[in-house]
Amino acid sequence: MDYLLKTFFDKVREMYPEGSHFRALGNPSEEVDAVALPPYRAVFVASALRGYAAGYRLPTLRRFVDDFMCVLAEKMDDPRSGQRLADSRHLLLAPGGLATSGLLNRLSRRYADGMAHLQLACALVQAYEDQRRIGFVSVDPRLDIKMKIDVLVTVGGLSAAVDIGAGSAELLRRRRAVESEMKRRASGSSDAGNSTLAALPRVAVVRSVATMADFHGLPVFRGGEVERVIARVDEALEVDAPRPSYAALARTTMADLGRNAPPIRAAA
Repeated sequence: MDYLLKTFFDKVREMYPEGSHFRALGNPSEEVDAVALPPYRAVFVASALRGYAAGYRLPTLRRFVDDFMCVLAEKMDDPRSGQRLADSRHLLLAPGGLATSGLLNRLSRRYADGMAHLQLACALVQAYEDQRRIGFVSVDPRLDIKMKIDVLVTVGGLSAAVDIGAGSAELLRRRRAVESEMKRRASGSSDAGNSTLAALPRVAVVRSVATMADFHGLPVFRGGEVERVIARVDEALEVDAPRPSYAALARTTMADLGRNAPPIRAAA
């Protein structure tokens, strides 16, 4: 999902032209919110990759909901692990197999979270890969599910994890500590006792009123917060290259990158 920040925002404008904006579907339901659903991030990334491959498109809410409903149906039909979900069928599925109002609302919120994650990932890719050309960025749902890593940034053989969540930085740290203790007690967990994972620097990014802004109805990270994240990652990875401002990232085009690309040297 290699979108420049400018491209990301242009694509959002295409989905929600002037006068329209993103709106969550359905109505919140505490009962639906309490149901343990399949990991939405994996489905969102799959939806995003599908749109990217089909023509450099961002995932729409409808695309994400349709993809998630396919996963949910398969999970419910799995005799080994789907019984708990099947017991909540009345909360999740309306007659005809359509999503209930509560499920549509929960998926709408997860979609908005996914778009914010994607915006931040685009900024990191642009800062480390496209403009400074000093590292690479990985957004891997497998790492998210297994190692609790939202985004991994690698520069010069060093890596740092970017943790994205709601609440506060302290809440993210406490949540990580609880998850680590649960993994430690589960002796079969592959990341329990993983020394590389334990030593991995982590940068917490909080979704809150102070860090988020509204863009056509979607929550996006403010420029100052993106700059703070890049500065913290640079510090963790001992990067001394000049940092681009968020404003510079947001106005850069593919043509700009082409003009600033290093010359290609012929093979010896």
